[in-house]
Amino acid sequence: MKTSEKIYTLLNESNQFVSGEVLADKMNLSRTSIWKAIKSLENQGLVIEKSKVKGYKLLRGDLLLPNQISQAIGFPVTLTANSISTQKDAKDSITANGQTPHLFLATNQKKAKGRMNRDFFTSNTGGIYMSLHLKPNATYAQLNPYTLMVASSIVKAISRLTGIETQIKWVNDIYLGQKK
Repeated sequence: MKTSEKIYTLLNESNQFVSGEVLADKMNLSRTSIWKAIKSLENQGLVIEKSKVKGYKLLRGDLLLPNQISQAIGFPVTLTANSISTQKDAKDSITANGQTPHLFLATNQKKAKGRMNRDFFTSNTGGIYMSLHLKPNATYAQLNPYTLMVASSIVKAISRLTGIETQIKWVNDIYLGQKK
């Protein structure tokens, strides 16, 4: 795990400020290394309050930690920092006879494509884009509608965790008001 990911984990677990000294001691690093990691987190879109007296506090934002996700779901997860598209990442894995199942994640995509090969916008930070490479032992007609099931599950999770009601735009876009 990268230094910035370790610091993110520590800040995310705390509801209070964590001093740079405490972070440096826990991780056996210099305060300069801690400061650089905080800057890296901010460059990834996280909002961190900084106080010379109190230290650092995570206000907003999340990191995708592929190792933790992989452990939780039981199969490989790849996070690509500068993905052209997660669909391309999955297709490249298929071509290389990659392991299945395998989840491909990105926080942004350079040339994302949607239905009917349409381009769509992805922000530079804060997004979660994914493609799941499955190799089921079934015909296409026998497969469950996974895309719809995932979209429905996301809408339910958002509602249960936040109380915010979102909508699904066919086939799997999640909308809050007029924003995707």
